[in-house]
Amino acid sequence: MRSWLEESKRFILPLADAANGEFHGADVGRQGDDAPTDDVSSRLGSMQQWITANPCPDLTVRAELEVVAGRYGFLALALETSNEALGKSEVLALGDHLDATDLRLRAAMVQVERGLHREDPDDARD
Repeated sequence: MRSWLEESKRFILPLADAANGEFHGADVGRQGDDAPTDDVSSRLGSMQQWITANPCPDLTVRAELEVVAGRYGFLALALETSNEALGKSEVLALGDHLDATDLRLRAAMVQVERGLHREDPDDARD
């Protein structure tokens, strides 16, 4: 499990960082460069491919990561298709949605790490 967690961070955390950087660092709601949104979509695709090929051994965490991936997908789609048409209230709602998704993702990662600390050291080696 420990090796899965460490490997997953190579895909999951860059997605969260890219999504946060795109949303909080950009003038969302104004037409502009699609490169940051493409970066989020690309990282999301990489994460989904990796998770499909390397499913989490913990079924609860696996289900949570699927929900998180879906939420990031929704965010990327909303930014990609409605970037110039978003009103202020929609931008605020997307920001809240992103923040909640980020918290959910990090909580899932903490859950895995806590579970590892409770395991027998011999079992944690995978």
